[in-house]
Amino acid sequence: MKKFFTIILFFVSILIFPQYDLSITAFKSQKNIYQIFYDIQFYSKNITYKELDDNNKGILHIKVFVKNLENSQEVYDEWNSISYITKNQILNEDMFLLDRASFLLSPAKYEFKSLIIDSFSQKEYSRVDTVELSKMDSLNPFLSDIIVGYTVRKDSIEDKFSRNGYVVIPNPSKNYNLINPLIYLFFEIYNLHNKEYRIEYKIFDEKDSLVSTISGQKRFSPAFDFVVINYFNTLGFKDGKYRVDVNLIYSDTNILKKSINFFKSSTMFKSQQVKYNLSDEQLKYYSLIDYIATTSELSQFKSLKEKRARHNFLIDFWERRDPDKTNQKLEALDDFIKKVKYVNEKFSSGGEEGYRSARGKIYLKYGPPDETLLIPMSKESKNYDSWIYYSRGGMQFIFVDVKGFGKYELIYTNVLEEDIPQNWRNYIFDTNIIQFYRN
Repeated sequence: MKKFFTIILFFVSILIFPQYDLSITAFKSQKNIYQIFYDIQFYSKNITYKELDDNNKGILHIKVFVKNLENSQEVYDEWNSISYITKNQILNEDMFLLDRASFLLSPAKYEFKSLIIDSFSQKEYSRVDTVELSKMDSLNPFLSDIIVGYTVRKDSIEDKFSRNGYVVIPNPSKNYNLINPLIYLFFEIYNLHNKEYRIEYKIFDEKDSLVSTISGQKRFSPAFDFVVINYFNTLGFKDGKYRVDVNLIYSDTNILKKSINFFKSSTMFKSQQVKYNLSDEQLKYYSLIDYIATTSELSQFKSLKEKRARHNFLIDFWERRDPDKTNQKLEALDDFIKKVKYVNEKFSSGGEEGYRSARGKIYLKYGPPDETLLIPMSKESKNYDSWIYYSRGGMQFIFVDVKGFGKYELIYTNVLEEDIPQNWRNYIFDTNIIQFYRN
């Protein structure tokens, strides 16, 4: 099989410094002109903070110099990047400042030098990288470089991390862990117009053994250059370094290839393992996160099989929700335990604990309602309980004792994320109770 590799000859010396990580990626801007993204991830523990304007503020002065090694021409950019932390926040190794410089460059060999000055300590950090950009092929298909990111979302608002209608939050460190397990890939395909193609992802470990293959379906490309986005979960990978080969296969015989590296780590929770001594009561309740965790958090937690990993995840889950991070108390967990006890006392029935009941779930998720209206059973309807949250934009929940044994079920809500039965109108006849209609 004949193989065609990308025309962009792009070599970057990737060095990981304790102060900051860096990634440089190249994309087609116009005919034979590249847009270069120079992404910096600087770790907050190395920034000097001072109390200014009622905040703890750190200021980095960043300079990026780009020198054409073929004709010695040079361009540069410089700016101040500001990091804020609250007075109660404690700096840890996972906090960082993320910033970007962008350049338009023609094909040549370049030297990139960054100089970062901490404004308060006057400490300086620098590094030098070399990039070679080859002349673009105006006829044959080729690939951009790949941005390895924390997340990608479609957004029409332009900012420094935007590209072709997407906001791509880069991860220059390429490190992924229990809290950030999803690795996002963003790249572009050029000159592949009106052709059948498919994309294959092959993941290798540091011994070059194939770990996983993800084969995409055959598609038909549009009549213009286009964006490709994909992601996968790293939770199932052992700790270590990995390589992802992205293969674009078109016309059944032609292959374009790009590769990126990433690192998987499960060791970021060492300090949390001994930071909190949980009581027996806290250990009893701290895993009941089903109703308050985000979909992503819940997916991550359920994918963890090892007991220590699940424990560390839960500690971090509650710590991130704490209003005061200066003490060694998980106050968010203690507040949650009080709510669980309340719903167990208030809404338990028929052998079902209150936190498992429909009303208990909603209470734990959204807190106490602003208004409740309990309507007793009549000839026209069964017992039902209506909750309204004016402070949350008019959310309403109606619970009905469908079987008449004191077990209330969620029959109606205007919150689209919550499931309700399709025949909910069969149980609710007083339409005045429904003050905010479900779309």
